[in-house]
Amino acid sequence: MKLYVRAPYSEARLEELKTWFDEVVYEPWTDTGERYYEDEMLENLLKVKPDALITELDRITDALRK
Repeated sequence: MKLYVRAPYSEARLEELKTWFDEVVYEPWTDTGERYYEDEMLENLLKVKPDALITELDRITDALRK
């Protein structure tokens, strides 16, 4: 399973997540200081194709469920 992490996490917590998931894609919003709105989030979800998502600032809407 693949996890997409958009929230800031410590290295220790990322290592823990890596024991639960086959792949962890770590792109915290704090790297750029920008949140993803619906269009950007959809584009990145289609690119990364995660099974699970951790975010704290990005805009998540019903349109992203499809």
